[in-house]
Amino acid sequence: MIDTPQQQPPTLPADVLDALLSGNKIEAIKLLRQRTGIGLKEAKDQIDAVAPQVLKAKIRAHLTPGEQSASGMQTWWWLVVAAAAVAVYYFVR
Repeated sequence: MIDTPQQQPPTLPADVLDALLSGNKIEAIKLLRQRTGIGLKEAKDQIDAVAPQVLKAKIRAHLTPGEQSASGMQTWWWLVVAAAAVAVYYFVR
């Protein structure tokens, strides 16, 4: 098996990272443009590329070892609710 090197995300200035961590993507894009002088599309593409990784790291930082994120539990909850709705529909029909 051949290992392919993974592309590292571009490093962001601290204030851009802070804006992104607070959930303000538009502010992060504005700050990135001010700091680097790149265009709107390039800044948006960089923020969009880095945002999922940053948010996952933020979630992982708040979890204790062995703890699952709430999104995994929400999926199971919706599956149970959907199964119950189907069962009620089947028996009432």
